[in-house]
Amino acid sequence: MDIAYSINEKYVDYCLVSVCSLLENNPGANVRIHILYDDLSQGAISKIRSFVTGRGAIVELHKVEEETVRGLVLQEWPRSAWYRIFLPMILGEEVHRVLYLDSDTVVAGPISDLFEIDMEGYSLAGCVDIMTLDDEIFNRLEYPKDAGYICSGVLLMNLDYFREHQVSSTILGYARDNADKLRYPDQDAINYVCRDSKMLLPLKYETMNSYFRNEEFVSKYKGDFAGMIEDPRIIHYAGVPPWFMETNIHIYSPLFWRYARQVGGVRLQHFSKGMTIVKNIVKYGLGRCGVSQFSGHCKVNLKKFIKKHRISLQS
Repeated sequence: MDIAYSINEKYVDYCLVSVCSLLENNPGANVRIHILYDDLSQGAISKIRSFVTGRGAIVELHKVEEETVRGLVLQEWPRSAWYRIFLPMILGEEVHRVLYLDSDTVVAGPISDLFEIDMEGYSLAGCVDIMTLDDEIFNRLEYPKDAGYICSGVLLMNLDYFREHQVSSTILGYARDNADKLRYPDQDAINYVCRDSKMLLPLKYETMNSYFRNEEFVSKYKGDFAGMIEDPRIIHYAGVPPWFMETNIHIYSPLFWRYARQVGGVRLQHFSKGMTIVKNIVKYGLGRCGVSQFSGHCKVNLKKFIKKHRISLQS
């Protein structure tokens, strides 16, 4: 199984948390970890190599030159957000499929079945994003809403398809020619270019907190919720990273800390300073009181959620 991450120095430890969970929950699997980066210290590189090889996996680090993303929209995201697009060129022709994971993920179960999916005719596979409900996305990117919108944080990429159809070049070209349309840069470009060649994965392969907070989403994808709750395979902490006090509210935050303790060095911290901390504490308090616009700052009670929505579980 070829697994790829794209990181900078700041995300080394969080990436290792994800790697730790991956290897622990896929014992005996032949795993090769690919780390894409542009500027890592020798200390960070040594730490990554030691950690991964010490757990019986292969690791390859691929330096991506900064100029490869020159002219691409970044918004508040780092340059490394674009590096996943280069995987078909970076990895050798003998690699036919790769699972890209954001660093703020935890692998909670076996994922070898992803590498057995028939992807003939598909460029990639991913889970639907909560924003697939938002008409603004499709109006801005100008493609039909029924094509859907996936999250780029977990992508199963068919590298053979990418190479044959020059998908990476098309994504990069679209991004450069339509910079004014991109709000979630790489994700928007991937969704537009792959709108007719993407496959949707069950939600258990990218369980996000936002799924549980939107009544319309729950109603539309309710059939996926039982499997996701009973057998989550990949957890994505998008928007609510557990290592910040203000956002340590994901349903599966305790799972992150279980693996973080094994990595060591990961600490709970504030993501801001001064008055910003005060403002976030106020927002958190308002959320706890049920003020709707700040409801995302409250932890979802899974038992109450299951009962409220009458989710039928087998166990």
